[in-house]
Amino acid sequence: MNDSEFNQQVDSVLLRIEEQVEKLADALDEDIDWESGHGMLKIDLPRGKLIFSRQPPVHQLWLAAPDTGYHCNWDGSEWRCDKSGESLASLLARYSVQLCGKAIEL
Repeated sequence: MNDSEFNQQVDSVLLRIEEQVEKLADALDEDIDWESGHGMLKIDLPRGKLIFSRQPPVHQLWLAAPDTGYHCNWDGSEWRCDKSGESLASLLARYSVQLCGKAIEL
C-alpha cells in the first residue's frame, strides 16, 4: 500500500466511525463528544474515551482504549489488529458497548 492509499483508507474509516458516533449520540439521547483533526479522532463516551490515530510511517491506524492500545493494519478489505487479528469493527463494537452500553457498528 502506498501513502495515498493508506490515507484514503484511514480517512474513509474515520469518517464512517464519526457518522456512526453521531447516530449513536442521537439514539442514546446523550451528549457524546467527538473531535477530529490532524489524523486523529477522539470520542468521549459516558464511561471512557477511544482515540484513533493515523500512523503514516508504519501505515497503521492505532486505537487507544481504556485498558490497552491496538495497532491495526489494512489487510486489503478491513483494518485488523496486528497481534490478535481482531477487526477494528469488532474492537469498536466491543469497547462502545463497554463504555456506553450500545455498539458502534461499522
